[in-house]
Amino acid sequence: MTTRSTGIGRVADDRGAAEQIGMYLTNEVFLYRVVDLVMTDSGETADIEDCYRLDVVRVPVRELLSRRLRIVRLA
Repeated sequence: MTTRSTGIGRVADDRGAAEQIGMYLTNEVFLYRVVDLVMTDSGETADIEDCYRLDVVRVPVRELLSRRLRIVRLA
């Protein structure tokens, strides 16, 4: 099941992973925060902040979902 809705700031893929505005993601080395989800002419993109360097980059959501990022959840 693939669900995408920029209006509510949520993107889900077949693996059940989801990105929401304000959500933190990690690749076990770096920490990222989803700043915004934006619909562009080329498709949906996510503004991702590197929490160490504080850089924000715009990444196509399809590329973001293809990476092995884990959602960081508070215990």
